Amino acid sequence: MTAGSDDPATSGSFVRGLTLGALLGAAIAGSSLWSRRRRRARLAAADARAAHRESQADPGTPEAQVPKARLPEPQSPEAGARP
Repeated sequence: MTAGSDDPATSGSFVRGLTLGALLGAAIAGSSLWSRRRRRARLAAADARAAHRESQADPGTPEAQVPKARLPEPQSPEAGARP
């Protein structure tokens, strides 16, 4: 047998392996995408419930008095530079 021969048994085995690898890779990728989608939906639902609770809270309750988280102000590149 030579290195470049097209033996039907070898090429058939290669195609089966390639197909199996493609199917397995697609299953893993699909599972990962599905779990990300479900996690994102769960977080969105939790945020919606929290926003609803906050909107329904009496102003005198502790839930209504929780301060909002603040993001740091963006810094300009010149702010950290020395003159």
